[in-house]
Amino acid sequence: MADGKTHFAAYRKGYWTIPLITFLVWISTAFYYWDPTERILRILEFASVSYFFGRYICPDLDQAGTSSADGRMAKEIPGLGYILYMYWTLYALTMSAFAKALGLSKGYLGAHRTILTHSYPGTMIRVYWFFQPFLPFLQYILAVISVKTIYEIVIGFTIAMIYSDSIHYRLDK
Repeated sequence: MADGKTHFAAYRKGYWTIPLITFLVWISTAFYYWDPTERILRILEFASVSYFFGRYICPDLDQAGTSSADGRMAKEIPGLGYILYMYWTLYALTMSAFAKALGLSKGYLGAHRTILTHSYPGTMIRVYWFFQPFLPFLQYILAVISVKTIYEIVIGFTIAMIYSDSIHYRLDK
């Protein structure tokens, strides 16, 4: 199993992939414009930006102790990084409780590498966990951003996290 440094080095190699795909789609619209392509392009643009969140949001956040991603949050995001660290520690404890309740883990703090966190359903759980703090403010967000744009942001973020997590899962096998 790869350690946090190995995961992060492989993750950094993926920085160019989604922006390159976005650029190619953008170039293709210069030759042939098709209305759905514009929506796909916006989703890919959000995915390109969202991929950088993979620096902090990774499957190893399921560890109740400090992971490499937790350390990066605390070091690289002054002030807010500590709050995010606490928020994602709550995620780790919640996943540990679910893993224990479902019989996926023998220990009380043992969600690491269970199907709840190191799988594509685990990616979806982390995407939900990321957006959860925004849900109480949804009516105010909708006053500024259209529902269509919110869908594009969430889909783009999900694509980025799936790609980032795929790199992680490949290294863990």
